[in-house]
Amino acid sequence: MARRIVEALVDDIDGSEADETVAFGFDGRMYEIDLSYANAARLREAVGMWADSARKLGRTSAHRDSTRRASANGQVAAIRSWAADNGYSVSGRGRISAEVVAAYRAAQASSAVPSPTRSKPDVPAFIEPGKKRGKGSAKKRTGRG
Repeated sequence: MARRIVEALVDDIDGSEADETVAFGFDGRMYEIDLSYANAARLREAVGMWADSARKLGRTSAHRDSTRRASANGQVAAIRSWAADNGYSVSGRGRISAEVVAAYRAAQASSAVPSPTRSKPDVPAFIEPGKKRGKGSAKKRTGRG
């Protein structure tokens, strides 16, 4: 039996179907939000009032937090391969949905069997990107993940 997984873009404001992902910057940080055409127009109208009076800095590449990108830890090819083998529909390039990444990580965590000769049983078999071992902890992120 074949399975088809359909990924839908959902408006982050009202939960309706989103039509586009809008990137914007504020206070030195870059953000992305999925919006319907109507909500994207509302955002552009609200920000436009301020942008019209501001100085343009030109286009710059946004600093990306390495915890957000699967490519930062070299897992993109593995995730795409796993997804294809497990009935998920993913393209050869571009963003991999959070649902697919979460399913991949869950599958990897559940298939990790500790070795009987392991000398350090307190070391986790899988550490999420951005998480640190030992003292301290990774910064807690707020907003969408």
